[in-house]
Amino acid sequence: MERTDEMARPRRRFGAPATASLVAAIAVTWAYERARFGARPTIAELHVLGGLSWDALRLGEPWRLPAASLLHASWRHVLEDAAAVAAVGVVLERRTSSPAVAATLALGCIGASVGALVQLPGGLTIGASGLVFALLGLGATLPGRGVRVVAAVLLVAGLVAGAAALLTASPGHAEVTSLGSHIGGAVAGLLVGALARS
Repeated sequence: MERTDEMARPRRRFGAPATASLVAAIAVTWAYERARFGARPTIAELHVLGGLSWDALRLGEPWRLPAASLLHASWRHVLEDAAAVAAVGVVLERRTSSPAVAATLALGCIGASVGALVQLPGGLTIGASGLVFALLGLGATLPGRGVRVVAAVLLVAGLVAGAAALLTASPGHAEVTSLGSHIGGAVAGLLVGALARS
C-alpha cells in the first residue's frame, strides 16, 4: 500500500478554485488588454498595463510582480499559458489541496519574475509560463510514481525546449523565451513541495 501524507490527499472529483481563479484572472486581463490596445499590444503598452522590469521595481511598483504574470502579448501566448495552467493546475489541485497550489502560484510568481529579470535585466517580462513551471515543480515532489514522473519529464522537457528556443532566436528579437522565468518558477514549485513534505 502506498504511503500517504498531506501532499497525497484523496482525489477530489470536482473543484480547483485556485487554478480556476488564475485562469479567470488571465482571461479578464486579456479582455482588458484587447479592449484598450488590441490583440497585439506593443512593449510600451504592456509596460503601461503592468509589465515587469527592474526600473519599475526601483521606482517602487511591486504590484507589477503579480500583474506581469497575467499579461500576454498575443492570442497564441494567452491561449497556450491559460491552457497549460488549467491542465496542470487542475490535476495537482485535485491531488494535493487548493492552499498548496495557491502557495505554489504565489511563490512561483516571485521566482519566475526574479528569474526573468536576471536573464534580461534591461527587458520587460510578461506571461504565466513561469507559473506553469512552478506547478510542474510541485508535481515533481509528489509521492506516488505516476504524477511525479510525468511532472518531472514535462519539467525537464520544457526547460530543454526553452533553452533551444533561446539559442535559436534571432539576435535582437523583441519576444524572447524567458528561460530564467521557467527556472525561477520551477525552483519555487520544488521548494513548496519540499516544505510541504518536510
